[in-house]
Amino acid sequence: MTGEGASTRGRKVGSFKLEDRTKVLHAAAYLFDRKGYAETTMQDISARLKISKPTLYAYAKSKGEILQGIVAFWIDQVNAVVEAAEAHGEPGERLGVLVHGWAGAAVRYGPHMAVFLSEEHDIPGRALRDYRIWSRTVLHRVRSLVESGPIQPGANATVTAFAVIGFVTLLPRWFNPKGGLTIEQVAASFLATIGRS
Repeated sequence: MTGEGASTRGRKVGSFKLEDRTKVLHAAAYLFDRKGYAETTMQDISARLKISKPTLYAYAKSKGEILQGIVAFWIDQVNAVVEAAEAHGEPGERLGVLVHGWAGAAVRYGPHMAVFLSEEHDIPGRALRDYRIWSRTVLHRVRSLVESGPIQPGANATVTAFAVIGFVTLLPRWFNPKGGLTIEQVAASFLATIGRS
């Protein structure tokens, strides 16, 4: 994303701070998830933010640039969670740290994850290759976290790693924060299901 010029740095348009580019990403992720990338216009994004189109263009030259920003934002969230799990002092608890952290991020930033998963055909080729390499790397890292703790007899680390990723991927589609379980309880229940805590 492009930065704003000196003449606009720190200026507000309504309640929107120009230096807060994450608001652009959040608004666009919401719209891309609900309307679809192709159907969402820059006018839609600026209207949701209650800013003018020229102000929006100070942040992004195109919708494609915003899409790449959303994907990069989600990757940053996942990387932070995986790194925290890998750094946890007790190997047997690392998978639990991963599942709790990733589940929380998936619910908090569900639209970003949905865009990452569903709009890859609109990502430029070079960036798409990078994102696919990253996805494979994450699978290997999750598998290593699975192997860092006790595995149930007959369980397979790769299958368990895919189960973790599938659980997180589907969470925003069914989890209701006003339902009977908190996200922490849901994550704990999943860990119990795969024989971990």
